[in-house]
Amino acid sequence: MAKSYSLDLRALSGRANPAMAASNLEVLAAFVVRLMAAYQGTGSLAPKPWIVDFE
Repeated sequence: MAKSYSLDLRALSGRANPAMAASNLEVLAAFVVRLMAAYQGTGSLAPKPWIVDFE
């Protein structure tokens, strides 16, 4: 199971244009774009909670 990016990395990625932030932080530009879209919708950089159903 993949881990979420840290809040520090998430905060840094929102300070520049997506392509520049992605190359500087070594993440995909799509991650930065999705992160900014989620931030505009929720106002939070926190990752979505994991929902695990073991039934």
